Amino acid sequence: MKITITDESLDYLAQLSRLSIPDAERETLKNDLQSVLDYMELLDTLPETELQVEGLGRETLRGDEARPSYPVEAITKNGAAVRGGAFQVPQTVE
Repeated sequence: MKITITDESLDYLAQLSRLSIPDAERETLKNDLQSVLDYMELLDTLPETELQVEGLGRETLRGDEARPSYPVEAITKNGAAVRGGAFQVPQTVE
């Protein structure tokens, strides 16, 4: 199924993303978005049985070990309001 970027679809994307697209950039952006969609369509034609993703699920994570941290005094010394070793901030939720 061929998806084409039209002026209307570009306006809709701009509205969804809350962007304002200058008139001078509209054609370039339409072409760029169309290139992305065309490439995705090309990828969709590849048989899934031949796709091999190497390393997926084999990430090596570092161990979760306690390490020394910065001294609380060094972190909080420039705070506007500090109490009990923590920054005080204005309440935002009642």
